[in-house]
Amino acid sequence: MQHVNSFDAAASSGQLTTPPFSIVIPTFCSASAVATCLESLATQTDRTFEVVISDGGSSDQTLAVVETYRERLPSLLVSSRSDRGVYDAINRGVAMCRGTWVLILGSDDRLATHHVLSQACALLQNERAEFVYGDVLVEGHASFAKDGELYAGPFDIVKIFQKNVCQQAVFYRRSIFQHLGTFDCTYRVVADWDFALRAFAKRLDKYIPLTVAVFKGGGLSTSAVDVAFDSARPRLLLRYFGHQLIAPQFVPMRWHFLPAARVPGITPVLARSPQSGYLCRARCLGPRHANQRLSRRKRIFHKRFGHVQNQIGSAQLFASLELRRVPSQRTATYRVDSH
Repeated sequence: MQHVNSFDAAASSGQLTTPPFSIVIPTFCSASAVATCLESLATQTDRTFEVVISDGGSSDQTLAVVETYRERLPSLLVSSRSDRGVYDAINRGVAMCRGTWVLILGSDDRLATHHVLSQACALLQNERAEFVYGDVLVEGHASFAKDGELYAGPFDIVKIFQKNVCQQAVFYRRSIFQHLGTFDCTYRVVADWDFALRAFAKRLDKYIPLTVAVFKGGGLSTSAVDVAFDSARPRLLLRYFGHQLIAPQFVPMRWHFLPAARVPGITPVLARSPQSGYLCRARCLGPRHANQRLSRRKRIFHKRFGHVQNQIGSAQLFASLELRRVPSQRTATYRVDSH
């Protein structure tokens, strides 16, 4: 079923028909928690927003609790039906949004202060980035932060490889979903991390100094492991970032991800080096079983590995094989399987 507050009524009363903010809240049997979230929205000093409830077919009093806030919210849209998980519900909620910016809150989260949206409106004015994020205040147990900790400041490429931007701190420009697609429901726990990697790869991100929400620990994202994402992450990095992986800042991270990579045609093998010097060697056992040494960058790569480019793709092979002189105790050996 679906209940919608008419934007025609909002227009007739002088309110905006296209609000700056759409707040998406996925719910499922959340009657005991959703009131706190809605209360933080109902008391916002900025009233130019809509609330979109995307419910998974709750069998408790969740929808009844939501309806009690209809008169206190500028606009409330409610959709309730079975779904394939939280990110399917979020995708459905995003599709219902009409605002310029989309903020996604868990049903047990809340905005940090009564002035968050008015402060965000000032910070986002004339903003060209499409993935704008601030901080969250962590409440309770979370695997990535302690109780009472502010998470997690500005992110760079290396940091986003290691941990995720908290989704409750992100303002998504609604048009970004047209450019990058929706959340991938294959990743049932951290599909927002996959989306963040896409945004960072396209350089659509920007940090703003604003504590957006209070993140309630103990939910799905802090108590479960996304095995599908963990196994796919190396391939996702190669797909999204491509030749950007050549940049110096990627070097420390390459060894964190590539040993677990399953790039077609490449099997990385790490071995201890008898030397204490540098991680500066790589051996490629090609179709002719000829050992080749990488000592320079792209020019040497194309010269020495041209015979396998057509098999697995230049970008993937180069991103996996190219090395720099960085301190390490290991030597890398790669085997390029012949087909």
